[in-house]
Amino acid sequence: MTKRLGRRFSLCALAFAAALAVPGAARAEGGKVEVMADVVLASNNGDKVDPPSLEEMKATFAARNIKFSSWQSVSQRRLALEPNKTAEVPLPNAKRAQVTLQSVKEGEAHLKVTVPPSSTELVLGREGKLYVDGGQHQGGQLWLVISPAIKPPKPPPAPAKQ
Repeated sequence: MTKRLGRRFSLCALAFAAALAVPGAARAEGGKVEVMADVVLASNNGDKVDPPSLEEMKATFAARNIKFSSWQSVSQRRLALEPNKTAEVPLPNAKRAQVTLQSVKEGEAHLKVTVPPSSTELVLGREGKLYVDGGQHQGGQLWLVISPAIKPPKPPPAPAKQ
């Protein structure tokens, strides 16, 4: 097995291991599951972490001996996934990540995520994040980070008219 191929398998294993560690269910309403899809560029070009919330991702990867010194958010989008329908997330390396909600079972969203040439099936709960290899870009590695969408709090009810 080549080093590149071995690394690809270990990165997929990272995504799968992160998925299994998540309890509960993704945010689901009327058959839809809402998730955030963040695209992050990790590299060893500099030591900037932007935004600072990516420090958590940096530490998660470092604990698995995957070390990059620079972490930068590239894009963020909210996806409303419906069963067996595919949502696409454009990546800056001209690839398109495809996220498909396969089912919601026992409070967990079962997703199929495809970033050519590979595809993987993951499980997302109410908490945690899934990390999917998005391929090489500008001397670094793109990551698609899928997490439950957190709805903003509902505004307080309007005062009753008298």
